[in-house]
Amino acid sequence: GSWEEEGDEMGKEMKDLREDAEDDDWGGEVMTVDQALEHVGGFGTFQRWQTFSLGMCWLICGMLALGPVSWNMKLMKDTGWGSCQEEQLSNTIYFGAQFVANAFWGPSADRLGRRKNILGAVILTALGGAITAMARNFTVYNIGRSICGFGTAGMSLVTTVLLSEVVEAESRSIVICFYLQVFYALGMCLLIPSSFLFGETDWRSEVGFPTLLALTWIPLLLAFCRESPRFFAAKGELGNALAEIAYIGESNNRPLPSNIRLVNSHKAPASEKGSKLGAMDLFRGPRLRMLTMVMCANWGIIGCVYFGLTLASSQLGGSTHSNLFMSAAVEVPAYLISFRLMDTMGRRPVFMACNAMAALSCIAYLLVPPVQICFPR
Repeated sequence: GSWEEEGDEMGKEMKDLREDAEDDDWGGEVMTVDQALEHVGGFGTFQRWQTFSLGMCWLICGMLALGPVSWNMKLMKDTGWGSCQEEQLSNTIYFGAQFVANAFWGPSADRLGRRKNILGAVILTALGGAITAMARNFTVYNIGRSICGFGTAGMSLVTTVLLSEVVEAESRSIVICFYLQVFYALGMCLLIPSSFLFGETDWRSEVGFPTLLALTWIPLLLAFCRESPRFFAAKGELGNALAEIAYIGESNNRPLPSNIRLVNSHKAPASEKGSKLGAMDLFRGPRLRMLTMVMCANWGIIGCVYFGLTLASSQLGGSTHSNLFMSAAVEVPAYLISFRLMDTMGRRPVFMACNAMAALSCIAYLLVPPVQICFPR
């Protein structure tokens, strides 16, 4: 089928690239970016530090996205800005800003680089958090939340891309599907002690805590966050890509030999040179179009189910903090199990099983006795 033909074509391209290198009388070894990363250690000291530093961005995202579960009730009671409808409006504005931001950060990361966009996203997030914490009316509060939403969308999106591009292929599933998601769950769990620490009415300090973390992380990212070698390779800057891989090798104590030459394994056919690919190319073929539509629909479902139910945990029966903790705690074993199953059973059956479990869980909510979902004005 088409997949086999594509694999044969890629193999032919790699053979042509190596023959071109030999024709240039290059005496050293020719490697692709993947092969060079594997040589210097695909998940060594450098990648572990990157996982921690970029994972902290996910922790901040978790605190700012789901913090309203804890602080919104305090905010409304302390300020008198409204009730349940206003709380829902501010959450809608936050996630609406994320929706718009996703169309910005992806192309921007491809044009300007991953590192610059991560730094810009963290700065925007810190700015939005500061405006939110210092807001003196509901309009300014929502402006701050919208800036936060725009920034956190970039943090989560671009950090995922950068980290996936500096680790070996065998480690990508555990890094993306487990480690980063665990940091997000930890951010949710940190909301609980911060809520108790700052008292029953001090919602501004609760907003300020993740904002301070974001401000603290800016100089650390400036010092230690490196650009993706794959970004340089995609731009045709193989010298810069090689320099980044050499730095990774030095950090992992597995230096790259001096006689290495990189080749771009994603070399475009001559008929496509000069053409630019865009989002609409995801709808070109019938199979790719169907996969794109299914994935987009599934992310819409995730937004409604995951964030909808988690944000509503403060209005369910029982303690707000116990509900939030359980929502975060069950995610850790779920991530561990799902990424292991993906590597053994494949993506499709795990994807279908998780959707079925989520659907059954939502149906089970219908059996729970109704409770008041809005706190009084």
